[in-house]
Amino acid sequence: MSFMNLLDRIRRLPQLPVLVLFIVFLIWNAVMVKGFASPASLREFLNLMVPLGCLTIGVSMVLVTGGMDMSVGANVCLVNVIIITLMGRKYGFTFAQATCVGLLAALGVGLLNGIVIGYLRVNALLATFATQSVAQGCALWVMPLPGGRGSRALISWFKTGNLFGVLPNCALFLIIPLTVWYLLKWTPFGVWLYAVGRDEQKAFLSGGRTRLIKLCAYVFSALMAWAASVAFLGNIGSGDPNVGMSLTLSAIASTVIGGVSLSGGEGDALGALLGAFFFSLITYTVFGANLSAFHQDLATGLIILMGVVGMTLFRTFRKSRPKSREAAPGESHA
Repeated sequence: MSFMNLLDRIRRLPQLPVLVLFIVFLIWNAVMVKGFASPASLREFLNLMVPLGCLTIGVSMVLVTGGMDMSVGANVCLVNVIIITLMGRKYGFTFAQATCVGLLAALGVGLLNGIVIGYLRVNALLATFATQSVAQGCALWVMPLPGGRGSRALISWFKTGNLFGVLPNCALFLIIPLTVWYLLKWTPFGVWLYAVGRDEQKAFLSGGRTRLIKLCAYVFSALMAWAASVAFLGNIGSGDPNVGMSLTLSAIASTVIGGVSLSGGEGDALGALLGAFFFSLITYTVFGANLSAFHQDLATGLIILMGVVGMTLFRTFRKSRPKSREAAPGESHA
């Protein structure tokens, strides 16, 4: 492969804009934020961004189908308080038992979303906004105020453990679902996933089980909300009925910045995950600038807006150019 061909392949990468943003802000923080480049600081950064990364991987599958999931943050809250409550003295569940119950609760929310949206044809935004309220209400009912204590073994494993002495354990929360996402992408399920997002009616007339595809996408998103909640427990070690509420829009914004189209049929989990890394780096960038609280929100919002607009313009520019190669599996029209 010639150097020019390599450059052409890099230029065609759908994740190129967010990858550039990630590298730029990573270098900026390493230079401008004192201590950011140290191994301990980078490890802490990874620990803290894992919950958002999990949610973006899950949300990306829903957005590819042309859907929307506003319930992921509330689902994180629900799983969090269920696990902590069941591990308390009143019930005495082990961490494994409580986590399994939390998993069932998370999948229940995902199944509800998938049935209402896929089979009853309710608008995805309205349906998931409603299930968000239901999940948040249940979380507040289970635990009205923050409290409780999680597993110390989980905290130690998550924050300081390493796989084979090299890979941080917390990275497994991103690597495993990302691998699953890509394995699914290159199967018939993945082909139909993109087909549904591009033209649901055409996919249905072509023999695609569009309702089941949507159901699976929302269940996968709920599964990743459960993983994000376990990652939160590894970080904070306690229960909070509001712990994940701020992450819903952050996950959606990160996914869009990562190249996943809100109209469906475009993007993948890798771009979404890079968007989550970029989103998390913004926090360090703004905090490192020692701005006031008001200016921090303003600066963060402007940077995110530029990222979303830039990615949208890049996607429009790529669509306007004639394609010189056949689309890869999972990127072709049904």
